[in-house]
Amino acid sequence: PAAEEIGGCDAIIFDADQDPARLGQQLLTWAEENPVHRLRRRVRQYYSWDSIFQRDIKPLLDGGS
Repeated sequence: PAAEEIGGCDAIIFDADQDPARLGQQLLTWAEENPVHRLRRRVRQYYSWDSIFQRDIKPLLDGGS
């Protein structure tokens, strides 16, 4: 009840005895349908230090190649 009260529609409530594959599918569906999650994932992928280095800095160090 506390998770439902605090999380509202943003909480995924599941039974501990639920089939793990079904739960995994529920979580994947939520992640793909949730615009905030999609934006957060895109920002983490595009703006990580490794991504910035590979995309913007390394070509400069490699002489533009």
